Amino acid sequence: MVVDNSGMSIQLSNGVTMPPIGLGTYPVYGEAMCKMIVDGWDSGYRMIDTSDNYYNEEDLGVALSRLYEARNAKRGDLFLVTKISDELYPVNQPGAGTNRGIFFWKSSPMMQSPTAVHDIISRKIERSLRSLNTEYIDLLLVHRPYPDYIHEIWAEFERFYKQGVVKAIGVSNYHARNIEALSSCEVLPMVNQIEVSPLNTRKSLIEYCRSQGIKVMVFAPIMTLRTVRDSAYHDMLQGLSKKYDRTPAQVLLRWNVQQGLIPIPKSTQRSRLEENIAIFDFSLEDDDMSLIDSFNENRQYVVESKACPGF
Repeated sequence: MVVDNSGMSIQLSNGVTMPPIGLGTYPVYGEAMCKMIVDGWDSGYRMIDTSDNYYNEEDLGVALSRLYEARNAKRGDLFLVTKISDELYPVNQPGAGTNRGIFFWKSSPMMQSPTAVHDIISRKIERSLRSLNTEYIDLLLVHRPYPDYIHEIWAEFERFYKQGVVKAIGVSNYHARNIEALSSCEVLPMVNQIEVSPLNTRKSLIEYCRSQGIKVMVFAPIMTLRTVRDSAYHDMLQGLSKKYDRTPAQVLLRWNVQQGLIPIPKSTQRSRLEENIAIFDFSLEDDDMSLIDSFNENRQYVVESKACPGF
């Protein structure tokens, strides 16, 4: 089954268009990555999301090469998203377990050069381009707000954006106050990728992003299906699943897109890939959207977001 969502693209503030749903890649590597990318293409996915600290950009690059050969696909058919991250200290090294990264904090020995941010961001982008076997990145995100260098990092993003190496730039795990810190910059973020779920609807942050012309992407959009033990929550989803003759995952993903959000589900199973993208031929009623919203507890699940510097 191939789902055609080409007529439902999302337009960013700079005019760049992107698909309304993407394919997550963490934690997928090797042959599993190759199979997932080809199966994802066959299912209709045209946007793929990764990050430098998923440590699978090279695997994705290999998978893309196989896709181009196997399906006569071209680089221009795809929308590639990656992120610039700090890197945690390896186990058994000083700093391990502190959640403090190697680079982006003032006292780091790696940041003593006046050109440190420029040098690090440049190396990371060059490595991503090389690993992904591409001359450009469609969307580059700052993986977290790093308060000590929030302006310097963004200035480097602006530089690569102006050079055309990156077609759009954005942030991830940013709160309104982190975005406001960039208000004096030349180019505002075009995307903010965050955690959103019925248990954590993030309404105020979503509305703030909309007011700034920032699109909201959602990572791990169906994670609550396996992490939440609340029987009332699952009963609600099962009820809606029966009402619409859709799976609970499809109900959650439809809840995302109906708010104008861009979900990034992940699966290595072809049947699930096909299921997750088949959400553009039905709509949830307003009362059911409100019912899902009513489960909000402002409950944050993803550890990465909880541990976010500047949280």
